[in-house]
Amino acid sequence: MILSDRDIKRLIGEALVGADPRLISPNGIEVRLGTKVKFMSTGEIKTILPGKFINVHPGESVMIVSLESLNFSKEVVHKYFPKCALMAWITPTTTMMREGMLQSSTKVHAGYVGELNWSFRNSSPKDFLIQYGEPLFNLTLELLQGNEVPDISYGEKDEHKYQNTSGIMASQRKIPSDISKDDIISSSFAKLDPKTQLREAGVPFSYIGNELVELHGKWEIVSRDVKTLTEKMDDTKTSLLEKVDSVFEKKITTAVAMIVGAITVLYGLLTFLQSASVPANVIGVLAIFSGIAIPLALWYMRKK
Repeated sequence: MILSDRDIKRLIGEALVGADPRLISPNGIEVRLGTKVKFMSTGEIKTILPGKFINVHPGESVMIVSLESLNFSKEVVHKYFPKCALMAWITPTTTMMREGMLQSSTKVHAGYVGELNWSFRNSSPKDFLIQYGEPLFNLTLELLQGNEVPDISYGEKDEHKYQNTSGIMASQRKIPSDISKDDIISSSFAKLDPKTQLREAGVPFSYIGNELVELHGKWEIVSRDVKTLTEKMDDTKTSLLEKVDSVFEKKITTAVAMIVGAITVLYGLLTFLQSASVPANVIGVLAIFSGIAIPLALWYMRKK
Protein backbone atom coordinates (compact mmCIF):
# COMPACT_ATOMS: atom_id res chain seq x y z
CA MET A 1 0.00 0.00 0.00
CA ILE A 2 1.35 3.42 -0.95
CA LEU A 3 1.09 5.86 1.94
CA SER A 4 -0.96 9.03 1.58
CA ASP A 5 -0.09 12.49 2.83
CA ARG A 6 -2.01 11.80 6.02
CA ASP A 7 0.12 8.78 6.98
CA ILE A 8 3.39 10.40 5.86
CA LYS A 9 2.80 13.36 8.16
CA ARG A 10 2.67 11.01 11.15
CA LEU A 11 6.13 9.62 10.31
CA ILE A 12 7.95 12.98 10.33
CA GLY A 13 10.33 13.18 13.27
CA GLU A 14 11.09 9.47 13.78
CA ALA A 15 10.88 7.56 10.47
CA LEU A 16 11.52 10.70 8.39
CA VAL A 17 14.11 12.61 10.41
CA GLY A 18 14.53 16.28 9.47
CA ALA A 19 11.78 16.18 6.83
CA ASP A 20 9.75 19.28 6.07
CA PRO A 21 5.92 18.81 6.37
CA ARG A 22 5.47 21.55 3.73
CA LEU A 23 7.07 19.24 1.14
CA ILE A 24 4.50 16.47 1.55
CA SER A 25 2.72 15.61 -1.70
CA PRO A 26 -0.50 13.56 -2.08
CA ASN A 27 1.47 10.30 -2.14
CA GLY A 28 5.00 11.16 -1.08
CA ILE A 29 7.40 13.76 0.27
CA GLU A 30 10.21 15.67 -1.38
CA VAL A 31 13.76 15.18 -0.09
CA ARG A 32 16.37 17.93 -0.33
CA LEU A 33 20.01 18.56 -1.16
CA GLY A 34 22.11 18.04 1.96
CA THR A 35 25.61 19.03 3.04
CA LYS A 36 27.83 16.91 0.76
CA VAL A 37 28.43 16.51 -2.96
CA LYS A 38 30.88 14.28 -4.84
CA PHE A 39 31.87 15.34 -8.37
CA MET A 40 32.29 12.03 -10.20
CA SER A 41 34.56 13.47 -12.90
CA THR A 42 37.21 14.61 -10.41
CA GLY A 43 36.42 12.51 -7.33
CA GLU A 44 36.18 15.67 -5.19
CA ILE A 45 33.89 15.63 -2.15
CA LYS A 46 32.86 19.11 -1.07
CA THR A 47 30.75 20.53 1.75
CA ILE A 48 27.65 22.62 1.00
CA LEU A 49 26.75 25.26 3.57
CA PRO A 50 23.31 26.89 4.00
CA GLY A 51 22.78 29.55 1.34
CA LYS A 52 25.37 28.00 -0.99
CA PHE A 53 24.87 26.36 -4.40
CA ILE A 54 26.45 23.52 -6.32
CA ASN A 55 27.11 23.91 -10.04
CA VAL A 56 26.81 20.79 -12.21
CA HIS A 57 28.30 21.34 -15.68
CA PRO A 58 26.65 19.95 -18.83
CA GLY A 59 27.30 16.22 -19.04
CA GLU A 60 28.71 16.09 -15.51
CA SER A 61 27.58 13.52 -12.95
CA VAL A 62 27.47 14.08 -9.18
CA MET A 63 26.59 12.10 -6.08
CA ILE A 64 24.73 13.93 -3.36
CA VAL A 65 23.40 13.29 0.13
CA SER A 66 19.91 14.05 1.39
CA LEU A 67 19.25 16.65 4.03
CA GLU A 68 16.81 14.18 5.59
CA SER A 69 17.64 10.80 7.09
CA LEU A 70 15.43 7.72 7.28
CA ASN A 71 14.75 5.24 10.04
CA PHE A 72 12.84 2.28 8.64
CA SER A 73 13.87 0.00 11.50
CA LYS A 74 11.28 -2.39 12.93
CA GLU A 75 11.32 -0.58 16.25
CA VAL A 76 10.23 2.72 14.71
CA VAL A 77 7.86 1.43 12.03
CA HIS A 78 5.97 -0.85 14.43
CA LYS A 79 5.06 2.20 16.54
CA TYR A 80 2.88 3.44 13.70
CA PHE A 81 2.14 0.25 11.74
CA PRO A 82 2.33 -2.89 13.92
CA LYS A 83 3.66 -6.01 12.16
CA CYS A 84 4.35 -4.01 9.02
CA ALA A 85 7.46 -2.69 7.26
CA LEU A 86 8.28 0.38 5.19
CA MET A 87 10.16 0.66 1.93
CA ALA A 88 10.41 3.64 -0.46
CA TRP A 89 11.06 4.67 -4.05
CA ILE A 90 13.24 7.65 -5.04
CA THR A 91 12.34 9.50 -8.25
CA PRO A 92 13.33 12.98 -9.51
CA THR A 93 10.85 15.80 -9.16
CA THR A 94 9.29 16.87 -12.45
CA THR A 95 10.84 20.33 -11.95
CA MET A 96 14.35 18.90 -11.96
CA MET A 97 13.58 16.61 -14.90
CA ARG A 98 12.35 19.64 -16.88
CA GLU A 99 15.74 21.25 -16.32
CA GLY A 100 17.71 18.25 -17.58
CA MET A 101 18.33 16.09 -14.52
CA LEU A 102 18.89 12.51 -15.64
CA GLN A 103 18.57 9.78 -13.00
CA SER A 104 17.06 6.33 -12.77
CA SER A 105 14.64 5.47 -10.00
CA THR A 106 15.96 3.49 -7.07
CA LYS A 107 14.50 2.06 -3.90
CA VAL A 108 15.07 2.07 -0.16
CA HIS A 109 14.80 -1.36 1.42
CA ALA A 110 12.72 -2.16 4.45
CA GLY A 111 14.82 -1.73 7.60
CA TYR A 112 17.18 0.89 6.13
CA VAL A 113 18.59 3.51 8.53
CA GLY A 114 20.66 6.54 7.48
CA GLU A 115 20.94 9.38 5.01
CA LEU A 116 20.23 8.87 1.32
CA ASN A 117 22.88 8.91 -1.39
CA TRP A 118 22.00 9.10 -5.06
CA SER A 119 23.62 10.37 -8.22
CA PHE A 120 22.37 12.18 -11.28
CA ARG A 121 23.70 13.64 -14.52
CA ASN A 122 23.10 17.05 -16.04
CA SER A 123 21.89 16.20 -19.55
CA SER A 124 21.08 19.83 -20.43
CA PRO A 125 23.36 22.19 -22.41
CA LYS A 126 23.51 24.66 -19.50
CA ASP A 127 25.09 24.73 -16.05
CA PHE A 128 22.74 23.30 -13.41
CA LEU A 129 22.67 25.31 -10.17
CA ILE A 130 21.12 23.71 -7.06
CA GLN A 131 20.87 25.39 -3.67
CA TYR A 132 21.46 23.74 -0.33
CA GLY A 133 18.11 22.47 1.00
CA GLU A 134 16.40 22.63 -2.40
CA PRO A 135 13.91 19.79 -3.10
CA LEU A 136 15.29 17.35 -5.67
CA PHE A 137 13.57 13.98 -5.39
CA ASN A 138 10.26 12.48 -4.45
CA LEU A 139 10.18 9.80 -1.79
CA THR A 140 7.21 7.48 -2.30
CA LEU A 141 6.62 5.26 0.74
CA GLU A 142 5.10 1.79 0.55
CA LEU A 143 3.66 -0.02 3.55
CA LEU A 144 4.41 -3.74 3.48
CA GLN A 145 1.88 -6.00 5.18
CA GLY A 146 1.41 -9.71 5.75
CA ASN A 147 3.59 -11.78 3.41
CA GLU A 148 5.13 -8.58 1.98
CA VAL A 149 7.06 -8.05 5.22
CA PRO A 150 10.57 -9.51 4.72
CA ASP A 151 12.02 -12.11 7.10
CA ILE A 152 15.34 -10.27 7.14
CA SER A 153 15.29 -6.47 7.11
CA TYR A 154 18.03 -4.36 5.60
CA GLY A 155 20.99 -4.03 7.95
CA GLU A 156 20.63 -7.50 9.47
CA LYS A 157 23.18 -9.15 7.14
CA ASP A 158 26.87 -8.43 6.59
CA GLU A 159 26.15 -7.83 2.89
CA HIS A 160 24.11 -4.74 3.78
CA LYS A 161 27.00 -2.28 3.64
CA TYR A 162 25.13 1.01 3.38
CA GLN A 163 23.26 0.84 6.67
CA ASN A 164 23.68 3.99 8.82
CA THR A 165 25.03 5.99 5.90
CA SER A 166 26.16 9.49 6.83
CA GLY A 167 27.43 11.87 4.16
CA ILE A 168 28.80 10.49 0.90
CA MET A 169 29.48 6.75 0.96
CA ALA A 170 31.28 5.39 -2.08
CA SER A 171 30.26 2.18 -3.83
CA GLN A 172 31.26 -0.88 -1.82
CA ARG A 173 31.57 -3.12 -4.87
CA LYS A 174 34.87 -4.99 -4.95
CA ILE A 175 36.72 -5.99 -8.13
CA PRO A 176 39.59 -8.53 -8.00
CA SER A 177 42.98 -7.03 -8.77
CA ASP A 178 44.33 -10.14 -10.49
CA ILE A 179 41.79 -10.58 -13.30
CA SER A 180 43.32 -12.18 -16.38
CA LYS A 181 42.87 -10.31 -19.67
CA ASP A 182 41.49 -13.53 -21.15
CA ASP A 183 38.63 -13.38 -18.63
CA ILE A 184 37.53 -9.88 -19.68
CA ILE A 185 35.05 -9.43 -22.51
CA SER A 186 34.67 -5.97 -24.00
CA SER A 187 33.98 -4.20 -27.26
CA SER A 188 36.74 -3.67 -29.79
CA PHE A 189 38.07 -0.31 -28.64
CA ALA A 190 39.73 0.32 -32.00
CA LYS A 191 36.32 0.09 -33.69
CA LEU A 192 34.75 2.79 -31.54
CA ASP A 193 33.71 5.85 -33.50
CA PRO A 194 34.09 8.92 -31.24
CA LYS A 195 31.89 11.01 -33.52
CA THR A 196 29.04 8.51 -33.28
CA GLN A 197 29.41 8.24 -29.50
CA LEU A 198 29.30 12.01 -29.12
CA ARG A 199 26.17 12.27 -31.25
CA GLU A 200 24.47 9.56 -29.18
CA ALA A 201 25.45 11.19 -25.86
CA GLY A 202 22.88 13.98 -26.24
CA VAL A 203 23.23 17.74 -25.96
CA PRO A 204 25.79 19.35 -25.99
CA PHE A 205 27.92 16.40 -27.09
CA SER A 206 25.69 15.64 -30.09
CA TYR A 207 26.45 19.13 -31.41
CA ILE A 208 30.19 18.44 -31.09
CA GLY A 209 29.73 15.12 -32.92
CA ASN A 210 27.91 16.80 -35.82
CA GLU A 211 30.59 19.47 -36.01
CA LEU A 212 33.29 16.80 -36.15
CA VAL A 213 31.50 15.01 -38.99
CA GLU A 214 31.22 18.26 -40.96
CA LEU A 215 34.82 19.17 -40.15
CA HIS A 216 35.99 15.73 -41.26
CA GLY A 217 34.37 16.30 -44.67
CA LYS A 218 36.09 19.65 -45.01
CA TRP A 219 39.37 18.11 -43.89
CA GLU A 220 39.11 15.47 -46.63
CA ILE A 221 38.73 18.24 -49.23
CA VAL A 222 41.68 20.18 -47.80
CA SER A 223 43.70 16.97 -47.62
CA ARG A 224 43.07 16.24 -51.30
CA ASP A 225 44.04 19.80 -52.25
CA VAL A 226 47.22 19.59 -50.19
CA LYS A 227 48.08 16.25 -51.78
CA THR A 228 47.61 17.70 -55.29
CA LEU A 229 49.71 20.75 -54.43
CA THR A 230 52.43 18.55 -52.94
CA GLU A 231 52.54 16.42 -56.07
CA LYS A 232 52.85 19.55 -58.24
CA MET A 233 55.63 20.89 -56.02
CA ASP A 234 57.47 17.56 -56.28
CA ASP A 235 57.18 17.58 -60.08
CA THR A 236 58.40 21.19 -60.23
CA LYS A 237 61.31 20.42 -57.91
CA THR A 238 62.35 17.42 -60.02
CA SER A 239 62.17 19.44 -63.23
CA LEU A 240 64.15 22.30 -61.71
CA LEU A 241 66.85 19.98 -60.39
CA GLU A 242 67.18 18.36 -63.82
CA LYS A 243 67.62 21.79 -65.43
CA VAL A 244 70.19 22.84 -62.84
CA ASP A 245 72.12 19.62 -63.33
CA SER A 246 72.06 20.14 -67.11
CA VAL A 247 73.27 23.73 -66.92
CA PHE A 248 75.94 22.85 -64.37
CA GLU A 249 77.16 19.96 -66.48
CA LYS A 250 77.38 22.14 -69.60
CA LYS A 251 79.31 24.88 -67.80
CA ILE A 252 81.78 22.42 -66.26
CA THR A 253 82.36 20.77 -69.63
CA THR A 254 82.94 24.14 -71.32
CA ALA A 255 85.33 25.29 -68.60
CA VAL A 256 87.36 22.08 -68.72
CA ALA A 257 87.56 22.25 -72.50
CA MET A 258 88.76 25.88 -72.42
CA ILE A 259 91.41 25.13 -69.78
CA VAL A 260 92.70 22.11 -71.72
CA GLY A 261 92.78 24.22 -74.88
CA ALA A 262 94.64 27.03 -73.11
CA ILE A 263 97.25 24.63 -71.70
CA THR A 264 97.77 23.14 -75.18
CA VAL A 265 98.21 26.60 -76.73
CA LEU A 266 100.69 27.62 -73.99
CA TYR A 267 102.68 24.44 -74.42
CA GLY A 268 102.87 24.95 -78.17
CA LEU A 269 103.88 28.60 -77.77
CA LEU A 270 106.59 27.69 -75.23
CA THR A 271 108.02 25.04 -77.59
CA PHE A 272 108.07 27.50 -80.49
CA LEU A 273 109.83 30.22 -78.50
CA GLN A 274 112.48 27.83 -77.22
CA SER A 275 113.21 26.60 -80.75
CA ALA A 276 113.50 30.19 -81.94
CA SER A 277 116.23 30.82 -79.29
CA VAL A 278 114.16 33.43 -77.45
CA PRO A 279 115.83 34.39 -74.16
CA ALA A 280 114.53 32.61 -71.03
CA ASN A 281 113.63 35.84 -69.29
CA VAL A 282 111.37 36.85 -72.17
CA ILE A 283 109.69 33.44 -72.13
CA GLY A 284 109.12 33.82 -68.33
CA VAL A 285 107.49 37.22 -68.80
CA LEU A 286 105.25 35.84 -71.55
CA ALA A 287 104.29 32.87 -69.30
CA ILE A 288 103.35 35.18 -66.42
CA PHE A 289 101.36 37.43 -68.74
CA SER A 290 99.57 34.46 -70.26
CA GLY A 291 98.84 32.98 -66.78
CA ILE A 292 97.02 36.20 -65.89
CA ALA A 293 95.48 37.10 -69.21
CA ILE A 294 94.00 33.73 -70.15
CA PRO A 295 91.95 33.24 -66.87
CA LEU A 296 90.74 36.84 -67.12
CA ALA A 297 89.67 36.27 -70.71
CA LEU A 298 87.86 33.06 -69.78
CA TRP A 299 86.08 34.79 -66.86
CA TYR A 300 85.03 37.67 -69.13
CA MET A 301 83.71 35.31 -71.81
CA ARG A 302 81.67 33.27 -69.24
CA LYS A 303 80.26 36.49 -67.80
CA LYS A 304 79.09 37.57 -71.23
